Amino acid sequence: MIPAKGALKIKNDYTFNYQFANDDNALVHTGWTIGLAYLWPDIKDKMMDRYNEGQKEFVVMGHSQGGGIAFLLHSHLYYLQQKGELPADMVFKTYCSAAPKPGNLYYAYDFDFITRNGMAFRVVNTSDWVPEMPFSIQTLNDINKVSPFADAKGQLKKMKPAQRLVVRHVYNDLNKAVNRANKKFRKYLDKTAYKFVKKSLVEFDKPNCATSQNYTVAGHAIILAKTPYYDDFCKALPQHAFTHHFMEAYIYLLNESYIKVKN
Repeated sequence: MIPAKGALKIKNDYTFNYQFANDDNALVHTGWTIGLAYLWPDIKDKMMDRYNEGQKEFVVMGHSQGGGIAFLLHSHLYYLQQKGELPADMVFKTYCSAAPKPGNLYYAYDFDFITRNGMAFRVVNTSDWVPEMPFSIQTLNDINKVSPFADAKGQLKKMKPAQRLVVRHVYNDLNKAVNRANKKFRKYLDKTAYKFVKKSLVEFDKPNCATSQNYTVAGHAIILAKTPYYDDFCKALPQHAFTHHFMEAYIYLLNESYIKVKN
C-alpha cells in the first residue's frame, strides 16, 4: 500500500496527483491507484463533456478489479470537489461489485464517512473469494497510537515478576510472528511485484510503499447471500475458481434476493 495522498509518476510526461482520504494514516492499494491513474484522463474528459451538456448526476461502477478502482475514483472525485477543482453541483453514486479490499482501515473509515449520505455501496456475493483479497495482516503498528499497546512495557512493569515473564514471552512471540509474516508478504508483493510491473511500465517510478498489509473492506454493504437454488444455478456455469465471481452469479442473486422480493 501507499499513502492515500501523493503523486505517482506513470510516464515521463504524466504524474498522477491524488488524494483519496483526509487522514494521514490512510493507505490504499498501489495497483488500483495505478489503474485509476491510467484511466483518469479519459474519465475526466468524458465526464466534463457530459457535464457541459447539462449532465450533473453520474454513476460510478466497477466489477472485480474495477470495483477496487471505483472506490478510489469516488474518493478522488470527492476531494477534487472539496478543493474546487470539480464543479460542486456534480453528484456521484458508486457501486463496487465483487471488489477486493481497497486500502487499510483508516482509508475505509474515510470512505464510509464521506459517503455517509448513502451514495456508495459494495455489492458482495458471500460465496465469492475476491472480496476477501488481498491477504491482510494486522500488526501493532496498525493500531491507533492511543491504546493499551502504546505503553506495553510500562504495563508489564506493574506486574509481578513471574507474571511479567510469562506475559512478555507471549507478547513478544505473537508480535514477532505477525511482523515476520508482514515482512514476507512485503518481499513478494512490493519488491518482487515491482519487477514485473516495470517490464510493462518502463517509465514508472516505484513509490515508497508502506509497511502495512492491514487491508480491510469499505463501503455500505449490499449482501448477496446464497439462496436455496443458487447451487443448482451454478451447476450450469463454467466450473472454476471464478464461478461465484462473474456477473452471472451476481445478477442471479440480485434478482432472487432483491428484485423478486421487492416485486
